Amino acid sequence: MAALGTDVYQASVAAAAHLADESLPGPRRIELMVHDLAASVRRLHYLYRAMLDARRHSAAIREMWDSNLESFVAPMAQYIDGERQAGRAPAGPDSGSLAGLLLRLSDRTLESLGPQETPEDRQRMNTLATIWARSIYGAADDPGEP
Repeated sequence: MAALGTDVYQASVAAAAHLADESLPGPRRIELMVHDLAASVRRLHYLYRAMLDARRHSAAIREMWDSNLESFVAPMAQYIDGERQAGRAPAGPDSGSLAGLLLRLSDRTLESLGPQETPEDRQRMNTLATIWARSIYGAADDPGEP
């Protein structure tokens, strides 16, 4: 299972790559990341579900999952700090704490997705993107559809 989990992790890394695209406004980068995460969970649905089940029953898989999630905290905190330093995001709570909470919220939200997109799933993911964008950029316009 740990070896198969690499596919799930790599899909998350690929989705996070949107954050580096400075040709797009920050909220749009966040939106693309969130929707790509959802698409990867749907694409890898059965593997993802097997990983979630293994995580519940195996301390080693749970540690790996938590470690993978934690590996995104520092880069996300750096992203938030960079956006603040560039004047694109206002000052706010500690970037590491914010990144950790947003990532955990995302993790729980992704767990709720099924193999096929539903209107409810899309709504949840749009709401998640809005929470990310508002938490980092303030109460600007809501992100639109990808």
